[in-house]
Amino acid sequence: MYDLFFMQPTDKEISETSALILEKLKGMPRSKKESARPGYKIAYTILKNGIRERSRIPMARLSAGTRAMALLAIDYLNGACDRDFLLNRQAATDNPRTPRLCLK
Repeated sequence: MYDLFFMQPTDKEISETSALILEKLKGMPRSKKESARPGYKIAYTILKNGIRERSRIPMARLSAGTRAMALLAIDYLNGACDRDFLLNRQAATDNPRTPRLCLK
């Protein structure tokens, strides 16, 4: 097991992350076949509403990709996942050979 710990994001960091998700959504195609778009939409909703419990999300009604994004957003709010992992981007300070983790 890895001995790493991400701190819970501040309200400012959550707002910044929400804004980054909106930017990402604006650049995505509106195709229904695009599975990432619904995932980022639910991640945005989770961040804006401060949902930190998995039981508050109707998981059975979500596709696998959307469910995964929902869980990542909840993990981010609870400090188990960093912003870069949630946004699927490499942090500027990351070594490309270092594994990226979301802990739980």
